[in-house]
Amino acid sequence: MKLKCIPLSSVGAVWLVGLAPAWAASVVIPLTNDPFQSDAAWFGTTLSGPLNDSFAYDPEDPNSALPQGDYTVDPTDLWHSPDGQSNQQYAVLFDGVYSEIHIDFYPRTDDPGAYNRDDSLTFRFYNGDWTTPVETITGVFIDNTAGATGIDALPATEADRFLITTAPVNWSIAELRATGVPEPSVPLISSLAALGVGLRRRRK
Repeated sequence: MKLKCIPLSSVGAVWLVGLAPAWAASVVIPLTNDPFQSDAAWFGTTLSGPLNDSFAYDPEDPNSALPQGDYTVDPTDLWHSPDGQSNQQYAVLFDGVYSEIHIDFYPRTDDPGAYNRDDSLTFRFYNGDWTTPVETITGVFIDNTAGATGIDALPATEADRFLITTAPVNWSIAELRATGVPEPSVPLISSLAALGVGLRRRRK
């Protein structure tokens, strides 16, 4: 078996042998809606709709299975913005802090006349609160005929939430999925550092 080592820079040249970092690999991020930062859902849609479809999401091939995106089949599977208002927003929370974040945006599929409504989206990533974004991506255009559109934050961006806004009126989301590399929590880093110090003292 090949041993893996984690350097603990906070305690100098201390190495833990045989311990693999749980945050080293990208994972599917659990998502929840923040209703206090989102505009209300209209036309029978729901705020939770874009986050709860049980389709077999595969981050390696996000179009191998597709969510239900037809408003006429079940509007509760989607979120639709308030009618006639611009600068609407939809807010999403992660279950922790992540880097190397990738978002797959699945659009509504049943109304070709509305395909241009989710063009020119802005994605803002935040960490800790909604005060100041740590990264902003503008001018995102969603292809309503090609399944998921992927949006990538900068690899070094660390965030625990994101906000989607748009200038056009009347837009909708069928489904959202996200992946990222979990960042170690402060208590975990402190515990590993303490363990490293203990191992170093035992070796003296």
